Amino acid sequence: MKTGILLLIIIFIIGCKYENKRTENNVVVNAQDSLKPKQEVLDSLSDPYSYYYLSNQPIENNARLILIDSIYPLDNKITFDSMDSLSSKNVKTRNFFFKVFIKILDKTDGALSEAVGSYVLQYIERYPKEFLNRTDKIGKKYFDKFAHFAGYELGFSEDYGKGWLDSLTNRCLNCDSNEFKKLNTFKEIAQETINEVKSQ
Repeated sequence: MKTGILLLIIIFIIGCKYENKRTENNVVVNAQDSLKPKQEVLDSLSDPYSYYYLSNQPIENNARLILIDSIYPLDNKITFDSMDSLSSKNVKTRNFFFKVFIKILDKTDGALSEAVGSYVLQYIERYPKEFLNRTDKIGKKYFDKFAHFAGYELGFSEDYGKGWLDSLTNRCLNCDSNEFKKLNTFKEIAQETINEVKSQ
């Protein structure tokens, strides 16, 4: 009997100890409240839902994390910086970030999808021949995605992309007949997407 009472007292003391805890300022806090997520995050650089998440790290490090699916590309600074690097003047940078951009295309949805098109246009405008050569190596699926995102972005422009698409052929310096043919296919797919946007 004494053992049973002693056991109940020990359980009661342990229960009370974990039910409430005292903070450094001697304020009683409910233990269950400490398990709830904090409403205010003091460090936005470590908050995965912040626009500035990990933006204090070198962009190449973050891009590698995207490549290995350690972080998900979102509507945030590190994703936008990665996409912007696709149009770098440095060919080595473009080589690396093209792979990252493909990973972003595979994962994009929601608000991020609305931003992808402008980066596609910027890259193809600056490096059309390189774009054609790269998409030859990775397949039609990604070629079509690039064209779709370009068309989506152009569909919201003032002239529905007519000026941009018309000048694309002139930008492809030193393109051969096969590359011009592929460029025309790109323009056709982009135009189909523009028409879809216009009809909405």
